[in-house]
Amino acid sequence: MHKLAFLALLIAAACSREVYDADLDDAAAAQAPYPKLLPVRDTLVLDTPRLSENSEDELAARARRLRNRAQALSSKPAE
Repeated sequence: MHKLAFLALLIAAACSREVYDADLDDAAAAQAPYPKLLPVRDTLVLDTPRLSENSEDELAARARRLRNRAQALSSKPAE
C-alpha cells in the first residue's frame, strides 16, 4: 500500500510545474511576448544527405576503431 501511495505522489510531482525564483522576479520576462512556434516540417532539414563519397571509408575506419577498442577492453583484466 505504501508503494502505491509513493508511486501516486511521484506521478503527481512529475506532472506539476516547478516555480522558479527567476520566474517570479523577472518582470521583463513576464511582459515578453510568447515565442512564435514553427511547424515541424519547417524545422527539418531534408536537403542534407546522410551519405557522401567518403561514407564507405568513414564507416570502415569506425569499424576498425571499434574493433580495436573491443580488443583492448577484452584483453584488459576486470577490476
